[in-house]
Amino acid sequence: MNHSQNSKTKRQKDREMVYQLEGRPGLSTAVPLGLQHVLAMFTSNLAPILIIASVCGLSGADTVIMVQCAMFVSGLTTFVQLYPIKLGKNRQIGANLPIVMGTSFAFVPTASAIGAASGIGAVLGGCLAGSMIEVLMGFFYKYIRRFFPPLVVGCTLVTIGVNLLDVGVDYFAGGSGAEDYGSIQNLSVAFFVLLIVVLLQRFGKGLLKNSAILVGGRRICPRLLSRNGRHFCNRRCRMVWNPASYAV
Repeated sequence: MNHSQNSKTKRQKDREMVYQLEGRPGLSTAVPLGLQHVLAMFTSNLAPILIIASVCGLSGADTVIMVQCAMFVSGLTTFVQLYPIKLGKNRQIGANLPIVMGTSFAFVPTASAIGAASGIGAVLGGCLAGSMIEVLMGFFYKYIRRFFPPLVVGCTLVTIGVNLLDVGVDYFAGGSGAEDYGSIQNLSVAFFVLLIVVLLQRFGKGLLKNSAILVGGRRICPRLLSRNGRHFCNRRCRMVWNPASYAV
């Protein structure tokens, strides 16, 4: 009886620590929660890279390097958010909060337009210059925050989504330039995977809900395609899930 009560008390303390800034729950609680963060960000961290690489016409090897760099920098900046770099008494780089950093869809429409016109070099150069402006804005954000009410932010997000519709349609139909673009097989698989993702988001819980896109894209989609005698997705998808098959 005492052992059961002690276990219940420990689980309760772990749950409470999750909501504390300096809380350190046990591994049985921390590991699943950490996996939820990783799985929730994994697909969304890769998608912008794959879209821009496709627009710029990069080779498989170059795309692998971009994916590796994105994941490495994502992990590095996440560590900086968790363990800030102190700059004197009142300033620091990092929020000292469990914020998982990654790539952003906000820049995909602009980066795609630049990449289509001038190539990947112009995209990376623009990112470098833009990042410096973002850093400077960070120091003065409290003064300009009133210019970004929820209405402005909401309209911006809708605009980003509308600009990405054509990319989504291409992937939905089988990939731009595919021989069977828009075939019944491609559309059936896409609609079924979409249904699985929506159902997991609506009725799933915890780890399964947060990894809905990964489950749909990585588990359901390849199985459906393999049953019809077709390889999983396209060359870029296979390259991401098995980068060792490409020379870097």
